[in-house]
Amino acid sequence: MLPSSTRYHDLDGPDEQVLVVGDGNFSFSVALLELLQGGSSVTSTCYDSLEVLQNKYDDAQGHVDKLREGGASVLFQIDATRVAELPELDGPYDSIIFNFPHVGLGIKEQDDNIAANQDLIRKFLDSSSKILSPTGKVFVTIKKGEPYDSWKVARIGIAISGLQLKTAVDFDHAAFPGYSHRRTAGFGPSMPSEDPDIIRNGAKTFIFSSTSKSKKEDSDDEGKAKKNKTKSTLKKFNPKGSRGK
Repeated sequence: MLPSSTRYHDLDGPDEQVLVVGDGNFSFSVALLELLQGGSSVTSTCYDSLEVLQNKYDDAQGHVDKLREGGASVLFQIDATRVAELPELDGPYDSIIFNFPHVGLGIKEQDDNIAANQDLIRKFLDSSSKILSPTGKVFVTIKKGEPYDSWKVARIGIAISGLQLKTAVDFDHAAFPGYSHRRTAGFGPSMPSEDPDIIRNGAKTFIFSSTSKSKKEDSDDEGKAKKNKTKSTLKKFNPKGSRGK
């Protein structure tokens, strides 16, 4: 089982198949791998190439090295909106995690910015739903406050076939020692080491679960349906309370 500090994140234990997308400098994946205490299969990815990543974040290479030493798979140039189409990601996954998704395009018009990020989240959730295990979950964490509240993440997820909203909880940054959120644009001397929006307003994790059933559940349901149909048919010939002669 996971340490109690991470139970809010609803990960079930050390035997999970975990996929992390859009992990910036990979510090979240390092913290997660250490908390899982081995045994899990962790695949950590980012959108950038290794060269771009190294130029953006000075600490990224060290985190990549730690992940590989710990047995995790590290992949670059992975588009979070197409995870179900990529041969590198064969699934199924028990947990798929996307922290602080953002298109990072510098769109100044707020309505256009909101629409672009909603499209990102919608495509990510739709693609993720196709590579979830029957009991799998998708975690999306965003900042609180505007414009993030206007993204309506819960509403987007509920509209995705194969997903249902399980819960939404406050994101506990302290539960992942060593994790440092990095902006999509990169990190440099002019930028603070911690995101001021998260410090000021906090963040929220939306947890979506799969609506798919396992083969056993489908078989059980089919068996119950056949049994009920048989009972219904028999009642036509021998209604309750009547006796045969």
